[in-house]
Amino acid sequence: MPAGATILTPQYDNVDRNKAAAATSAMIVAHPDLQAVFAVSGPEGEGAAQAVKEAGKSGQIKVFAYDATPGEVAGLHNGTITALLAQPAGDIGKVSVDSVLAAIKGNTSGGAIKPLPQQDKQIPLKVITVQNVDDPSTAAYLYKPHC
Repeated sequence: MPAGATILTPQYDNVDRNKAAAATSAMIVAHPDLQAVFAVSGPEGEGAAQAVKEAGKSGQIKVFAYDATPGEVAGLHNGTITALLAQPAGDIGKVSVDSVLAAIKGNTSGGAIKPLPQQDKQIPLKVITVQNVDDPSTAAYLYKPHC
């Protein structure tokens, strides 16, 4: 964190794009020197980017977000989003299904399925920017709108 930077109170929006836009707009008004926003999901990233654009502050306020939804990727291309942090959706799905199947297979009593002991699974992360978003090595990290 840069010297003298202040981290503001997190704003919660229930993963709602419109609420994220409203919360970001309010932060821009309340903090005219706002320099960056970090959103923790695709809808929130899209909403934050929309608010920054509508305030005329694209490029001045950097938007960083988690996920790589089609709207966020469009934000990279049009300059309203600075960078995304994403995991390959296929890997997320595979690890999730494998974990559920392991819990079901481990249920030999026929009763309620009990949680397995904590198991950390490594899923790669990638920082996606306008410079690498169209690179073939990034394709698995971009969330698809359709199967």
